[in-house]
Amino acid sequence: MNQDAPLGVVLLNLGGPETLDDVRPFLFRLFRDPDIIPLPKWLRWLSWPIAWLIATFRAPKSREAYASIGGGSPLRRTNEAVAHKLRARLEARGLNVRVEVAMRYWHPLTEVAVARLKEAGCERILCLPMYPQYSTTTTMSSYRAFWRALRKARWAPEVTRVLDYHLDPRYLDCVARRIEAALVQLSEPYGDACVLFSAHSIPQDRVDQEGDPYPEHVEAMCAALAVRLPDGLKWELAYQSRVGPVEWIGPQVPDAIERLAAEGVRRVIVVPVSFVSEHVETLEELDQEYRHLAESLGITQFLRVATVQDDDDFVAFLEELTAETLLGAGDTACRRGAERCICAGG
Repeated sequence: MNQDAPLGVVLLNLGGPETLDDVRPFLFRLFRDPDIIPLPKWLRWLSWPIAWLIATFRAPKSREAYASIGGGSPLRRTNEAVAHKLRARLEARGLNVRVEVAMRYWHPLTEVAVARLKEAGCERILCLPMYPQYSTTTTMSSYRAFWRALRKARWAPEVTRVLDYHLDPRYLDCVARRIEAALVQLSEPYGDACVLFSAHSIPQDRVDQEGDPYPEHVEAMCAALAVRLPDGLKWELAYQSRVGPVEWIGPQVPDAIERLAAEGVRRVIVVPVSFVSEHVETLEELDQEYRHLAESLGITQFLRVATVQDDDDFVAFLEELTAETLLGAGDTACRRGAERCICAGG
């Protein structure tokens, strides 16, 4: 292995439409993913027409949602800002590094990131998912896309995969600081207040049939954050963004808000624990749809905690995680949910 070759870092995320015209093709890519809508092998030829139908049906409502947040998703801008800051920090350590953003369903797509790293001469790659918790619907899907891109490029670098970091104390510190900043607006006593942790839902059969650890990861992270809350401030966990008629993990956020209001809660602090960036699920679903629901039910204060975005403390955490994982702290990295492999498929 060439010791002078640059190190490669890939930030994995789902991506999002940047304009209203991007919405339907984005949805088509999303629902064509077999990790989102699994089909038996003998029915996989239906993935394209099914994805087309769902995308066509959902596009008008999704366009309205994106229109309400400025006409497109900010995910690309945020992730590229993270990549720029992370590269600057790593170069300040004296590392020769390339940092690329790889989106699962929109640009810049995974194969573009792989092509850029190959062209740069990278021989070692670290994949950092922008999903704190592991799930087959996000982390695994992004890694499968990454392996396909490697095979297509006929390239076999050494790849280290971070699988999750929802319980890394440094990441928990980042989230806790934002909760503390929001709680400044909340006066004592806390009898009529509740912290509502919100996570993106996934289909229940992913948990029952495939053993997806996502709910366990979410619950563990919420429990770790809850011990940092002020005494007397209660908390709950609920899930958002359910799609379609199949059963999804719950309870759902709207149901939780309705129940809390009926129990006399008048102040709610929502903490989006499965997102590191602002996007349509935070800016429209939480900030608009669920806020209006809460207000209609008599909740007088609805606070939403900010995500970590490209803030310096989050980028500093990614810098430390990258450096310790790529520079030989293999055992430490593995305990934090990383695994190293030399492969072009998996």
